[in-house]
Amino acid sequence: MPGPRRISGWMAGAALGVALLGLTLGWGAGVDVFVRAAPTLPAMVPASAMLLAILAVAQLTSLTEHRMARATGVALLVVAIPLVFALSTVGPVWLNPSAGDQMSLSTVLGVSIVALAQIIARLPNGLPNGTHSTVALVGVFLSATALTGYLFDREALIVQAPFVGLSIPTSSCLLLLSLAVIFGRPEG
Repeated sequence: MPGPRRISGWMAGAALGVALLGLTLGWGAGVDVFVRAAPTLPAMVPASAMLLAILAVAQLTSLTEHRMARATGVALLVVAIPLVFALSTVGPVWLNPSAGDQMSLSTVLGVSIVALAQIIARLPNGLPNGTHSTVALVGVFLSATALTGYLFDREALIVQAPFVGLSIPTSSCLLLLSLAVIFGRPEG
């Protein structure tokens, strides 16, 4: 049976794959199924896909022992995440292609939660053991609530303010990344 760190790598890799498929085949090639699960559902916008890909790479770098790779992961968390957030609100049109498809409040919250959990998990002795897992569990709850809502009562979910515009691919990536943080540092 694979260890928790390997499972974390698989989860982060799966989230990276979903985000890159959304960017390349979804937005790049116009294959709508990689952007939204159905024509009437919200889309994973390019800015969301970029943020999720950055978080996945940052998580993968946290699993290595190479200092340069780990430093690159920290730089991604500290520099790239705020930059993509800023660009998604005032940047080029291709980051938020239409008024109907835009980054949801839940996406912003979920990405922030995963980034915070990743930063806390990288601190050697700064916070009590398990703090990163507690923060990541909030991300698990948020994304699992959205996915469960899509399964059981989509109409009731998509009118709730925090979930307006949250897509199934984004929810899936947030769930995978939140769990990857927990599995990535199981010792504390």
